[in-house]
Amino acid sequence: MLGRMFVPLFVLLGACAVTSCGSSSSGNGSSGTASSGTSPTGGGSTGTASSGTSPTGGGTCGTVQPCGGNVVGTWKAADACITGAPTSVTMGTCTVATSYSIEVSGTATFNTNMTYTADAQITITTTLNLPASCLTQQGITLMCADLSGLIGASADTDAGGNTSCVSASTGGCACTLIETNAATASAGMYTTSGDTITTTDSTGGSASPSTSSYCVSGSQFHLLSSSSTGADGGGPTETVDVVFTM
Repeated sequence: MLGRMFVPLFVLLGACAVTSCGSSSSGNGSSGTASSGTSPTGGGSTGTASSGTSPTGGGTCGTVQPCGGNVVGTWKAADACITGAPTSVTMGTCTVATSYSIEVSGTATFNTNMTYTADAQITITTTLNLPASCLTQQGITLMCADLSGLIGASADTDAGGNTSCVSASTGGCACTLIETNAATASAGMYTTSGDTITTTDSTGGSASPSTSSYCVSGSQFHLLSSSSTGADGGGPTETVDVVFTM
C-alpha cells in the first residue's frame, strides 16, 4: 500500500511532498540530482542536493542545528538536502530501495520593519527501485506502466507531480516521482522567537501562519523543517535543510 509522507516547508517555499511506501529505515541525506527544476521569476540561484552535502554552502547542508539569528537582508537559495529520509520502504512483502534529491531556487527578503517578500520553487525527486520479485503481489503481476499510475495516484500532491517507471536491467522497475511546486511569490509579515521564524502571507497563498526552525551563521541562512517518516505519525524524523546565502 503506497503511502504519503509530507515534508512541511516554510510558506515562502510552498508545500512539497516526498512519497514513500510504508515505514522504513532512515539514512543520511539525499542522493542523485534533482530533475527539471525551473528558476522562478525572481531570478535567484539554484541549488541541488547531493548525498546530504552542500555544493555551494561549504558542506554545511544537513549539519546545522537551529540557532536563530538575524534574518534581515536579501537571501538567494543556494542548496537543499534531506537527512533522515528513508533508504528503503515496504511494498507488500518486498523491500524497495529508495533515494531522494531536492532542488531549490529563488530569493527571499526580510526587512527591518518585519515584512518579507519571497519568490521560490522547490523540486523533490524520489526514486524507487523495485526488484522483479516485487512485481507480483497476491497473484497479480504488475507491469512498470501499472506501477507508474499507482505511485502517481498515491502521491496525490498539491504540487505538480510527474511519475515514470521503466524496466530495469535486473528485471524489476525503476520508478521516479518528480514533485515541483509552482514558482510562488509571497509577501507579508514575519516574526522570530528564539530559533523559530513565523511568516504570515498577506497575498492569500497561505491560509495560516507558517513556522519553521532556522539558523543564521555567517553568510548562510538555514531553513529547517522536520517531519515524521511514518504514515501514522510515528517512525524516524527526517529534516529538510534549505540553505540561503547573501
